[in-house]
Amino acid sequence: MAKIKIFQHSNYGNPSEEHTEGVAALTTLNNHMSSCQVVEGTWILYTGENYGMDSDAVEHQPSILHKGDFANPTAMKLANDKVSSLRPLPDRGICLFEKPNYCGQMISLAEGEQRDTLPFAAQSVIVISGEWNLYAAANFGGDPCSTPVGKYAHQPQGLLNRTVASVKPAQKGNLVVVSRAAGDVTGSAPKLELLDTPSVELILDASGSMEGSRMSQARQVLTNLIDNDLPDGIKVALRVFGPGNLQGRQTPAGAGITTLVQELETLNRENLKAKINTISAGGWTPIAASLKEAQVDLKDAPGSKLVVLITDGNENCGGNVEQEITDLRAAFDKDPDSQVDDFEVVMNVVGFAIGQDSLKQKFADWAKAGGGGYYDATDSDKLYTLTKAALRIPFSVELEGDEVGGGFVDGDPVELDPYQGYIIKLDFTLGKEPDGRDKKPRSIKRVNIAAGETTEVPIVRWP
Repeated sequence: MAKIKIFQHSNYGNPSEEHTEGVAALTTLNNHMSSCQVVEGTWILYTGENYGMDSDAVEHQPSILHKGDFANPTAMKLANDKVSSLRPLPDRGICLFEKPNYCGQMISLAEGEQRDTLPFAAQSVIVISGEWNLYAAANFGGDPCSTPVGKYAHQPQGLLNRTVASVKPAQKGNLVVVSRAAGDVTGSAPKLELLDTPSVELILDASGSMEGSRMSQARQVLTNLIDNDLPDGIKVALRVFGPGNLQGRQTPAGAGITTLVQELETLNRENLKAKINTISAGGWTPIAASLKEAQVDLKDAPGSKLVVLITDGNENCGGNVEQEITDLRAAFDKDPDSQVDDFEVVMNVVGFAIGQDSLKQKFADWAKAGGGGYYDATDSDKLYTLTKAALRIPFSVELEGDEVGGGFVDGDPVELDPYQGYIIKLDFTLGKEPDGRDKKPRSIKRVNIAAGETTEVPIVRWP
């Protein structure tokens, strides 16, 4: 919520007033304001009532103040005792004004909105976020004037001194983050570095409910992933729960067996596929016990760790899955007293042929607790697609401190509003500093998204 506190005297001397909405005519402090504090948002201060200036001279513009303290008229960029009205600007979108210099009536549009006819002919514009097409005729008539973020005290040049009659957002742009080997990233383009390829543990449900076609589909999906999607050099472990013929560890209650079929090691495609082909379904579903064992499986894995649980049913061996997820993440938290969430392990959940909405929600809650996502696979094709997605490296996109999008390295394009200054972050820690400290997710500032264009950002897989 926007908020401003205005004072009669310099250095915040009382009397004072607080405002959270526009005021067309100040009363007590009309023409008696010498300092102010912008507590939240951005405000425009005018020397005339009804959001006007006491002079129509071109150089007489209102003062636009962002969050901060302004102890005197000079700081406010206004003459002393010269404020008669004020109003806030929205945090995002576009504002169009009836008169030049951001005066008179104002209409604001949020991102994604459009107006085929404005209530007045706009003569000045402030674009706060995104990129917008302005038209001199109603119903988007005539050639559009593409207008990026900025302040336009008079008509943007592309309108050739005509007023604005209609407006809509410019076409969105796309962002793709692609993996590259270090030698393939050249030039000065922004890039991210993933200094360690995450170690992966696959935890596969091979309980009785997976007997028959589901088990054969799961084996085929894992085989395809090994052949086509896991990069060379990645370390992979495979744990299976359910069948007793694998001679794994029995749960404390004696109901259900969990087995480490492949200990964590650098990917050997043929060996791992051979082990997968030996798996047959049967038995119970000890998910909690399998997650408990994953702590041991991954204890020597350096850097980032990704756990992918693939299951068609709920825990039925008396275990507490939520607690085991918490313990798994805590086991790899290097600084438990820190307020920063810097866990090195992320757990994704892939549900296979789940019919109950309540169980889907439970799996989503498990994934959220594991710092990852839930993927709902309704058939074998989606099981492959979504398991592959669960193995990708996630990234987020931020703008001015807010997360506005995200995706996966080598994944689908992310659609974003045109803007200069997006920040891309990887959702993993990134190896070690020379002194042994964990690297934090690196960010790229000033990634610019242009309307109708695709911006590609490479990520270095390893040095």
